[in-house]
Amino acid sequence: MKVHVFENGSDQPGEQDQFYRNRTEMNKDLLRTGDLSLTLKRPRVREGQIFTCRVYNKEGHFLMEKQVDLKVKVPQVEVEVESGAESVLLSCRTTDRLPEITKVEWTNRDDMKVHVFQNGSDQPEEQFCFYRNRTEMNKDLLKTGDLSLTLKRPRVKDSQIFTCTVYNKGEHTLMMKQVYLEVKVNLRPAILVLDSLVYNTHHYPRFMAEPRPLYRQKRSEVISGGVKFLSGVLPWWGTVNNAHHIDQLHTGLENLTEIVEDGFSALGPFVITTRNMLLQHKMALDLLFASQDGLCHVI
Repeated sequence: MKVHVFENGSDQPGEQDQFYRNRTEMNKDLLRTGDLSLTLKRPRVREGQIFTCRVYNKEGHFLMEKQVDLKVKVPQVEVEVESGAESVLLSCRTTDRLPEITKVEWTNRDDMKVHVFQNGSDQPEEQFCFYRNRTEMNKDLLKTGDLSLTLKRPRVKDSQIFTCTVYNKGEHTLMMKQVYLEVKVNLRPAILVLDSLVYNTHHYPRFMAEPRPLYRQKRSEVISGGVKFLSGVLPWWGTVNNAHHIDQLHTGLENLTEIVEDGFSALGPFVITTRNMLLQHKMALDLLFASQDGLCHVI
């Protein structure tokens, strides 16, 4: 495909492909200066490719060749909005004159169609269902060149790159622009709810057990030291001595059981406070999911 032809001291637009018509230019004194550079006006994304410059003599013999790898980057802007906002504008404007029949297509990062404008009107049947009734474009965009898209009720899931692509009658790409949308979570409703709740137990029923009596103090010795001595001298006192030790062991176990029960009882307020905190967190999450049209949309 011929992009530009210079022959016999002048340009030859008749040999040029129409896609590049009125968009290329070379120096008029290139034969004197040797500067064979080509100026390409209004570069487009599809023109990101290798261009070749060839030079021939009068007899048509090849003299030299040079290649230039052109990379056309898609311009990208960033837009921030809070979830729960009524709408957000994804800006895309062009100063070029658009053909009478032009297709403007907004897509997301997964190449799903967000909005399609063609033949002078919107094409809702080509739109992905997730964006149904949530997008809008200017009706006079062909006259103004304002191809911006209004996205209604932005959600956290909408945080991604949106691409605006303009096609001509032959479905050739005329221009492309990307907009990165970041939808921030609006925590204000949840904060208001949390501020209205105090982390204590009087908001919820108390499940505390009735106060328990203090554990029994250690019993005094049933058998005195003198009796123990006698039990050693008189064997029949051994039975009494054994009973004494058994009684001590029983008392110790009773006291240990009471201490453990009191320890579990003391955990009650902490368990209830933790339960209240988890309930409040659940309420906050429910509010956030509700603001995003439910858990399914967030996932």
